[in-house]
Formats: sequence, C-alpha cells, structure tokens
Amino acid sequence: MRRPLSILKTLMGAGVEFGTDDQRLLWRNSKGRITPSVAAELAAGKAEILEFLNGKRPDLELSVDAKAYASALREHGPCGYGPIARILGWPMTRTGQAEAELRGAQRLDYGNTGRGTLLEKADDIG
Repeated sequence: MRRPLSILKTLMGAGVEFGTDDQRLLWRNSKGRITPSVAAELAAGKAEILEFLNGKRPDLELSVDAKAYASALREHGPCGYGPIARILGWPMTRTGQAEAELRGAQRLDYGNTGRGTLLEKADDIG
C-alpha cells in the first residue's frame, strides 16, 4: 500500500483539488482519478491527510512544486498565486495546489495584504 500523503500529492499534482471540513476529506475535479481502490487508500490514511490539509503537520516534506513556488516568492517578493503562475509558466490549478501546500505547511501568510509572504524557517526550503 502506498503512503497516503504520497497519493494525495500525486493527485494534487494531477489537478485534483482537496479540502476538508475538519472531519471529512473532500475532493473535486478528479476526472475519474479517484477509483474505489484509491479512495480506500485515502481512507486508510485519513487522519494523516486531514492533519496535513488542516496545517497541523508543517513538518512534512514539501513537494517539488511547493519548493519552486517558495523559490519564486523569494526571488520576486510577496504576491498572489496568479503572478507566480505567470512567473513559473504553470497553469492556475497547479500553482493553486502548490500554494495550498505551502499554506498547509504554515509557510505562507496572506495577512491583510492580499499578497502571499513566505514564512522562512531555520530548515529553509528550497
């Protein structure tokens, strides 16, 4: 059986959008990618996945896309994911998923400015 977060991140990279109401795992735009066997694997790791999506597991390894997003923020300064999509040449869904991952890891803050600011840590991502 594959690791639940690995499955989640693979699906996110393929454009599946995930969310939670703090108790249930929700998804959309799956385009048939969530088969009964994939749903069973996600259900088996539900607690870990919910912790990740709710930002309670900031210690988890970030994906290559989240690291690229963070690098672009470092280079270009605080902004939303629209400009980052243009900078990286990515579609909005991919960029939004990387942004969601950074938010979930508590590495991105929008505050009251509407511009995403990267929150650096001692173990810098990059």
